[in-house]
Amino acid sequence: MYCADGQGQQGQQEARVGNGAPQVCLVYHYFNDPVFGFGHVRIQSWAPFNIFICLNGRHWLERQLQKQGIDYVKDGNCFVRIEDIAAAQVLLHEQLKTDWAKLLNGLRWAALPGIVADSSSVGTGVLLVCG
Repeated sequence: MYCADGQGQQGQQEARVGNGAPQVCLVYHYFNDPVFGFGHVRIQSWAPFNIFICLNGRHWLERQLQKQGIDYVKDGNCFVRIEDIAAAQVLLHEQLKTDWAKLLNGLRWAALPGIVADSSSVGTGVLLVCG
C-alpha cells in the first residue's frame, strides 16, 4: 500500500474541507501469472475506486517462448538473443488479438476476490499499461 499527503504541485497545500491533510492510499496486488508473468493491479482507495492493471509484454513473450520450446537469452527486461525471431514475432502478433476486456476483468477479480458479487453494475473501463 502506498500513501501520500495532500501536497499540491510545487509544494503548495491543496484546498480541502476538514482538519488534517487528506491521505491518498493505493493498494497494490502483485502477481506472477502462469500465462502473463509478473504484473500488478493498483486500486485507488477513494471513489470512484479506479483500477489500473500493469502487464509486461516481455514477461508474457517469455512465457510463450518457454511454452513453444524456443530458446532465448534474456538480460533483465531485454531479450539479447531469440533462437527463432520469426516465431517470436508471430507470438507477439497473437498478443494483439487478445480479448482485453475478458483478460483484464479476470485479473481485476483475482485481485479483489469477494469484493463485488455482481459485476453487472460495474463499469468495464480498465486502463492497461504495458512495459
